[in-house]
Amino acid sequence: MKLALLSLMAVVGLSSATFAQAETFHFTYFGHYSGGYTMVSCDYASYQAETLFAKFGVTGISSYCSGGIQPGGMMSPISLTVEYTGVVLNDSPVTRPNSFESEPFGSTACDFNTKLFRAASPTMTNVTVKRSRDACFYPTSDWSYQFDVRTAE
Repeated sequence: MKLALLSLMAVVGLSSATFAQAETFHFTYFGHYSGGYTMVSCDYASYQAETLFAKFGVTGISSYCSGGIQPGGMMSPISLTVEYTGVVLNDSPVTRPNSFESEPFGSTACDFNTKLFRAASPTMTNVTVKRSRDACFYPTSDWSYQFDVRTAE
């Protein structure tokens, strides 16, 4: 009887456990914004995407990119894929403030970064955007996002 009860408890315990799942995010950037055109390199796109996803609290981040600014001056739309392990929240998640924003003094790639954030943040159920400043009048316009990230304790 005790063995049957222990076996039942083990099965119930395993079935209620939640495991992190591998996720994939796809993003294409054509470079058009309010009457202008801007483009970034794949190195930059991958770096920004991996930085953003790390701020979202996910793990196992890897990215693949094609297109963008190529050696010799060729440009084509960016196709970016980010693979990561999603966040699993427990019964008492911890909320931490975070931000993703342009660096002072320099090219901010405003259009690329704001479109990346706007595409990625809705896919993250553990992220709540608190404030955004993302009007890109010029490629060098400043931009910022403040958001809360819920993670397991």
